[in-house]
Formats: sequence, C-alpha cells, structure tokens
Amino acid sequence: MRTLFRHFSPVEFMKLLRISEWRAAGKGEVLAAEGEDIGDPTLIYNGEVVIEKNGAEVARSRDGTLVGEMSFIQGGTATATVRAARETRLFIWPKEELKNR
Repeated sequence: MRTLFRHFSPVEFMKLLRISEWRAAGKGEVLAAEGEDIGDPTLIYNGEVVIEKNGAEVARSRDGTLVGEMSFIQGGTATATVRAARETRLFIWPKEELKNR
C-alpha cells in the first residue's frame, strides 16, 4: 500500500486507515456487478480477481488494484463485473464515510 498512497501525508493516510475495514472474499464472490451500483471502493490487498465484460473474462488483477474508485469519483454504475478468482483479502472504505471527509 505504500506505493499506492505514496503522495499522501502520514496524517491523510491515517485518516483513510481509520475509516477502512478489512474483509475476505471467497472464490467466486462478486465484488462489483456490471451495470449495478458499485458499492464501497475496495483495494485488493492480497488475492486475485477476474474482470468480466458481457460475461466474458477480459482481465485479471491482483494485489494493489482498486475496485470502484472511478464510479465513486465520477458517479455511475460498474462498467464490468469483478469476481474473486480465489480467496482474496480486501481493504474497504465505506462510501458514506469517504463522502463525509
């Protein structure tokens, strides 16, 4: 996470940590569904996800990948389905908490 948040001051980084939650996603669990509300912005801390567009796999992502950050910033729904390819550890920021910061 150091490289992802390297431009944050220690105070800014600690504020993000305080409102975050750890969570585990089991293999096959959907983190975002194409065309639906994205939910909370999520960081893949350790694991792997499959990214699907129109039901077909288009990519895979691993540690350090953000899910839902663009939908959070710009609004709108998920542009792809993101599914855990294996047991994956996640770092989640509740949307409402982020909006209030």
